[in-house]
Amino acid sequence: MGYTQPAFMFDSLGSGLALAAITARNAGTFTNASKQALIDGRAAPIGSCTATGSNGGFTFDLGTTSAGDAINRCVIPAGHSLSTRNVQVLHDSVANMGGSPLIAGFITMPAGVADIDCTFNPTTGLRYWGFQYNLSTNGFVISMGEFWLGTRSALSVDAYVQPGFGNDYRQALAQDEFNGRTSTVVLAPARRRFSLEVLNLDPAGADYALLERAMTTGRERPFYYWPPDTVAPGPYLVQLTAAATRRNENPAPMAGIRYGVTLELLEQLT
Repeated sequence: MGYTQPAFMFDSLGSGLALAAITARNAGTFTNASKQALIDGRAAPIGSCTATGSNGGFTFDLGTTSAGDAINRCVIPAGHSLSTRNVQVLHDSVANMGGSPLIAGFITMPAGVADIDCTFNPTTGLRYWGFQYNLSTNGFVISMGEFWLGTRSALSVDAYVQPGFGNDYRQALAQDEFNGRTSTVVLAPARRRFSLEVLNLDPAGADYALLERAMTTGRERPFYYWPPDTVAPGPYLVQLTAAATRRNENPAPMAGIRYGVTLELLEQLT
């Protein structure tokens, strides 16, 4: 276990795409409901397509939405059908990946691993992105809850992450006491609950702007979060549980403004 700077990914470039911009790649049985599941910002429901041979998957036509975005990450949440499989993220400038698509990221999924967290060099300006299972066979069902394609950004070393960051659980239970014992009904799976406090934020700096994104959008829609403790590295799909706080923490504000920000985040499982 060890420390790493916390990181965030707020936008999925597939979000808001017209369903016609999502097409099968060496695959069939790809319904509109399945396409919607890939871009709805939720870990569930599950979408699927059926491979017709090798390299089965799908393609996103991002139009002009990717022109200025340095895409460097793909996250697929737990619940997919790709354990032990060799998968790739692809990109191309040719419609429907009709040329020779380049490999953006490659990962071999070991057995039992839940999330697919695929990292690659930042890429800008490419319109077409895709996903494929390299060794797929005719009839194999490729299923997943989300294809989150975007920009992962970590806090810099100038941001002072406070040592009291939290990583515990919120449990949804109904309990009653009778006959000398406690009866418990589990209403929903336990969800991770995180807290993060960051000091020494320069209002003109990139760390301030990154946490500003969390503050302004994190209550209304979920985003991906990589916590600072590598024993639970994430990523986790989270949402703010309350409005974030931001206060000047420089005792001499006339000499300069430095803010501190506190976030409370809750995992989103569905």
